[in-house]
Amino acid sequence: MTNHDASANHMEGIIHFPGGLLGFPETTEYRLVDGPGEGLFWLVSASGGGPSFLLSDPFLFFEGYSLVLGDAQSERIGAESSSEVAVLAITVPGSEGEAWTANLRGPVVINVVEARGAQLVLTDEAADLRRPFAPELSPVAA
Repeated sequence: MTNHDASANHMEGIIHFPGGLLGFPETTEYRLVDGPGEGLFWLVSASGGGPSFLLSDPFLFFEGYSLVLGDAQSERIGAESSSEVAVLAITVPGSEGEAWTANLRGPVVINVVEARGAQLVLTDEAADLRRPFAPELSPVAA
């Protein structure tokens, strides 16, 4: 799967996450806005007071990254084809000068047509839970 254009220009309005995100089940509506560079986005609570997350396009930043959605995962966001899906990784700063990390085992998937999303929990141990990530670096060549 390659990533669908997840740019804020493409994703206008509110994205509904019926189950919330891991650790934040009560926040179910977010907006996706352009982040501080290519392939980076902010997922911001639509209520204004909730959580926000820096997301990265794993297909741009992590060479060889791949994801195949199963039928149940596609149904969860109402996607009929991969062309409707954007895949993003939650990216978090390390504590006290440690490297940022991207969670490739818990990607956020968004049906860009239906504005419906979910955070997956992958059982594939080849996908890193905390892959070192430097958002100031340029994306890898596709």
